Amino acid sequence: MSDMSEALTTVSDIVKALGGAERVATMFRCGPNAVYNWTAANRLPAKTYLAIRDALASEDRSAPDHLWAMAPGSAPQPAAEPARAVG
Repeated sequence: MSDMSEALTTVSDIVKALGGAERVATMFRCGPNAVYNWTAANRLPAKTYLAIRDALASEDRSAPDHLWAMAPGSAPQPAAEPARAVG
């Protein structure tokens, strides 16, 4: 793989990268038909955001936030580091 992260642009690309509909269905304890519906709509449920983002990152891949059914700007963010006491 190259030094740059590979961006996947469709839900179909994401499902293929994660091993196919059966494997993704197992990840989220749903039926493959649900995954096929996500692919057909080109939209992933918001509840899958963190798990899919992390799975893709482990493969040096990424996907744009707009592929998830979330309100604009509502993508979960990594936890901030705790504030440090001064002095």
